[in-house]
Amino acid sequence: MLLAIDGRHLSLEAIEDVAVHKVPVEVTAAARNNIARAREAVERQYALGAAIYGVTTGFGRMANVLIAPNETEKLQENLVRSHAAGTGAPLSITQVRAAGVLRISTLAAGHSGVRS
Repeated sequence: MLLAIDGRHLSLEAIEDVAVHKVPVEVTAAARNNIARAREAVERQYALGAAIYGVTTGFGRMANVLIAPNETEKLQENLVRSHAAGTGAPLSITQVRAAGVLRISTLAAGHSGVRS
């Protein structure tokens, strides 16, 4: 069994299959195209100097703060570091697999969050 991620169809049962039963996943060709188009939209807006939440702006209360172009890469590094550092017990493999398949499905939908 293999779960095809298309960015449109993901049931609770499919998440359970991946998380608990370790069903492997593949991202469909159409979903890969969606991801590429979303990235291109973000890159176009970035090249124009647009305000892009979390890319050229801060997060949350700092969303109105523009980040200098030479600092945007550092912003992304800091985001990953802040999300990698947590408190409490680490998540279980099952929880990580469930979160991962949800994230993959979201990206596969191809939403860039910017208007191009």
